[in-house]
Amino acid sequence: MPKRNYWETFLGWEMYKSIWKSRMVDITRKARNGVEAQNVPLMTTDGKRCVRLLDLLQVDRALVVYFGSCSCPVFMNKLKLFGELAQDYSDIVDFVVVYIEEAHPEDGWSFKNNFIKVRKHRSQEERCRAAQKLQELNLPCDILVDTMEDNANVAYGALPERLYAIEEGKVAYVGGQGPMNSSMKAAREWLAEYREKNTFRRWTL
Repeated sequence: MPKRNYWETFLGWEMYKSIWKSRMVDITRKARNGVEAQNVPLMTTDGKRCVRLLDLLQVDRALVVYFGSCSCPVFMNKLKLFGELAQDYSDIVDFVVVYIEEAHPEDGWSFKNNFIKVRKHRSQEERCRAAQKLQELNLPCDILVDTMEDNANVAYGALPERLYAIEEGKVAYVGGQGPMNSSMKAAREWLAEYREKNTFRRWTL
């Protein structure tokens, strides 16, 4: 059977299930502007070590977190822009990519133009293996992986892709949920304001 193209995937049952799931994770997410950031557990891409998200947070530096997966075309297309943000603001901000469940797995609502062919993750090993594909892109930041309990995805309403900024342990910026409402331009504007604020702070100390 030939692989379905992008448009042939619309209006099917898998599409409705996927959209419903992403809406639910957005509605029920705990991460909101100004609230304490959820310190979710994450795995390294080799699957050997568990770290907590807020362990990456350093004093006087924000942490920008971009959630997504290889099967999300929007996420993959924006990774170059995300990498540019990481390079432009690495002097004052730390960046990390968190790999979550597949947005468009081969055995779900799949697209012809997927970056890789990958099915729904059945184990942490499979999820880490998929995340390792991102390492081939040489992103200027670390890549961590959500647990099979989807702790990060649920807490941050990340599916299919989303960007957050955390400052002093609290959510400081909530990007729109992809694919329609996410914007790297908006994230860059927040980072520019963050730099200006911190430059002023250093001058007044």
